[in-house]
Amino acid sequence: MIPIPFQQTIERYLRRWNPTLRPNTMLNKRGLLKMFTTFLREHHPEVQSFSQLQRYPHIEGWLEHILNMKPVSRNNRIRTLRLFFEDLIHWQWPEAPPAGLLDDQDLAPEEVYLPRPLPTDLDQAVQQALIEANTFPALGLLLLR
Repeated sequence: MIPIPFQQTIERYLRRWNPTLRPNTMLNKRGLLKMFTTFLREHHPEVQSFSQLQRYPHIEGWLEHILNMKPVSRNNRIRTLRLFFEDLIHWQWPEAPPAGLLDDQDLAPEEVYLPRPLPTDLDQAVQQALIEANTFPALGLLLLR
């Protein structure tokens, strides 16, 4: 359950997005906001509204709290929370936090995975098929290869 001081704001926010987002997206948003507010209740019980948030210690503490996650998961959480904050600010809700609590510098570099090369025999067969096709698209693919 979402901690009481934040529950009304989060429920109102989720109701606003519910008609346009997929159910899994809504579950992810709800889960992230619950985790964030639980972190606040455990580490900063004095915070009773998103409008009281500060970069330090609240946001930086949370960023340290999720530091052990893989970059893709961590970045997804940061982006979702940043969008939540930006929506509250844009909609001019009284509970809106100060602007700029999260930015692109908080995102971790993500790993880039290259595809595995084709096995040699399959690669040669593909090249031969492209040469034999002798069409403009096939020759373009061969050139890219």
